Amino acid sequence: MKLKYLIYKKSEFEHEGVLLDGFARLKKEAKAYGVQSAAFGDGPLCSSIKSEGIEADCALALAARDETLAEAKEGNVAALALKIPLFPNEGLYQSDFLREGFEGVDIWFLERVYQRAHGIPWRVIETKRCYLEEMTVFDLPELYMLYSGAGMADYLPPLRSLTEEICYVKTELTQMYRFFGYGFWLARDRFTDELIGRAGFSHFFLGEDCLLEMGYAIAAKRRRQGYAFEICEAMLAYAKGMESCFDRVNCFVQEENKPSRNLLKKLGFEWKGKRIRGNCEMLLYEYLLNV
Repeated sequence: MKLKYLIYKKSEFEHEGVLLDGFARLKKEAKAYGVQSAAFGDGPLCSSIKSEGIEADCALALAARDETLAEAKEGNVAALALKIPLFPNEGLYQSDFLREGFEGVDIWFLERVYQRAHGIPWRVIETKRCYLEEMTVFDLPELYMLYSGAGMADYLPPLRSLTEEICYVKTELTQMYRFFGYGFWLARDRFTDELIGRAGFSHFFLGEDCLLEMGYAIAAKRRRQGYAFEICEAMLAYAKGMESCFDRVNCFVQEENKPSRNLLKKLGFEWKGKRIRGNCEMLLYEYLLNV
């Protein structure tokens, strides 16, 4: 499944034959990546794409009106809502993605809107040797294999039962991805797609304070090769660009876990003392995002 068409109604994004600011740039960028644009009249969206031979699951609709959003939803077409001055009274509440005009909207953003609508996991971060992608229930067999490797459970809680892990991925983890843009991701080799670990962010309440916590685990055969530093450095850069209410990242480490303590110092974390996490006394490290 792949995004092939960007569709829209002329009355919403063209004014007297001229495309709205930013739209010409977006269409040109989309075309460069093989995504064709199709403009329609004010008839029902589903009938329009059918008459043009466009498959619904290959299209992304741009919508500035609630009516168009409803038509896209009815036809199972992925949609991006755009708030524009021509239609100030449209609520656009039916869309998972809403933007004020075309600022910040590029082909990569369109691709992610399309992927989210079709349940396709995002490749979130790329490094020189790895990439981090969202996890689905289909990845669980690989994850169990990863956790069965030597050393994976030294400082991590074991995986739960398959039923519990499926429930976690389908509910809590999926909601983290959708609402916050982060969660725990799978770490894969860029060249072989081999699963080499997992890493990401989660929320943890320390007393009444909600912390943004970073975690990571690398397969034993990939350790002492700089993978943990490479992945964590990229995650911290990602965190600096996230739209969130957090101004710092925290990490809890067992005192005896010297490799992780050294890694956090190398990344620029500061030790903030000892804290009780669960039933264990752990060291708390902090990284300021706005410095």
